[in-house]
Amino acid sequence: MAHNTVAVVPRDRFSATVRTIQSILRGTAKGFRLIVVEGGAPRRYRIAIERAVRGHKVEILRSDDFITANAAKNWVVREARDGEFLAFVENDNLVAPGWLERLTRACEEEEADVARPMLFERKILRVHPHFDQRLDRIEPIETPRGPGYRFRPRKVPLDADINSARRLSDVLETHCLLFRRSVFARIGEFDKRITTRQEVDLALQLKAAGARIVFEPAAHVTYLRPPPVRPDERDYFLMRWDPDAAVRSHEIIREKWKVEDLPSSLQFVQHRRAYTSYSRYAVHYLRNEAGPYLRYDFGERLRYRAYRALALLPAPIREPAQRALYR
Repeated sequence: MAHNTVAVVPRDRFSATVRTIQSILRGTAKGFRLIVVEGGAPRRYRIAIERAVRGHKVEILRSDDFITANAAKNWVVREARDGEFLAFVENDNLVAPGWLERLTRACEEEEADVARPMLFERKILRVHPHFDQRLDRIEPIETPRGPGYRFRPRKVPLDADINSARRLSDVLETHCLLFRRSVFARIGEFDKRITTRQEVDLALQLKAAGARIVFEPAAHVTYLRPPPVRPDERDYFLMRWDPDAAVRSHEIIREKWKVEDLPSSLQFVQHRRAYTSYSRYAVHYLRNEAGPYLRYDFGERLRYRAYRALALLPAPIREPAQRALYR
């Protein structure tokens, strides 16, 4: 694995960084290069990081000021110029054993430029697949301003990805990704102006460059969703989820790529600010998340289970029934 570099970069908090690092050290075969970007973390988190990496060969990139996720990734790309592969793990994710080997193998066997893992999200008392269901395929289109793009949504629930076959993909999430170093010569840097919908901008960068993305369901990563947000990391969290910055990010993406009907994250950003305490999040969940989950997510999962159960029936009955479920 000596040809791999793994970088831990900040996302919107600092308090889970040590858990992220520990999962990488436990779950990755020896021989890789590990870089940690502190990103202006308060002193107690810097000390905790130093303790966590004691006895391991780890490079720490320090910044006196807060640094965005995309700026941190650009810093790593400049520092890690050697090796074939570069993996980014945002600092609130836990990797499962074998994750890096599986992503690397997927890139090599599928001749891909980027590999993305099976993402899960830890939410209250349950763990479930994590992905934006509005993002599935990217279609080139003609717009009044010239060539542009449109995103097509998924037609099946996220549960369908669990234990599925490896496949090529147009879209991704930024929580954990493996890149061939050579792809950066084609796509350039991450856009440090963008604070939200980075995954949309990156997917379009890769699409425009003709890069191949492979989804490897056998590589598992779990996103640790807030809360909690500790008082001394709240300023960074609110900078990450600043509504004005989110509006600018959407405008930049629309202007760069001429995206038709860009899947918006503006309401998501507004809601994210309720995550700064357990009490605020509890009220937010009851008002905004419980109802949509019961109406849509829960119903979609039942529909997918019915689709799978129909496989036991003879084809003359099975096929029309399955088509009726997913018209």
